[in-house]
Amino acid sequence: MTAEEFIRLTEEYREIEFQYRGEHYLIGIYWVKNGFFSLKGHVEYWFYPPNADQKDIKKYASVEEVLDTKMEDKKLKDILDSIEILDMF
Repeated sequence: MTAEEFIRLTEEYREIEFQYRGEHYLIGIYWVKNGFFSLKGHVEYWFYPPNADQKDIKKYASVEEVLDTKMEDKKLKDILDSIEILDMF
């Protein structure tokens, strides 16, 4: 999968669950205002494992920043061909 395809899927579905080397991860696009979900808020891109504590959620301003997230020793954008998408919602 290319970075462009991944960006398109993320923007189309808003939440993607995927697996990499046996570990599950989620990427979600959320509108947040004053720490709460709100359509009147600003967009945040979250990267996190399922059932993560708030402190384990990495938050970004763009999907491009999410693609630069390090997983183990590699950036997400460099391993897109190695991930398995489990669900999109």
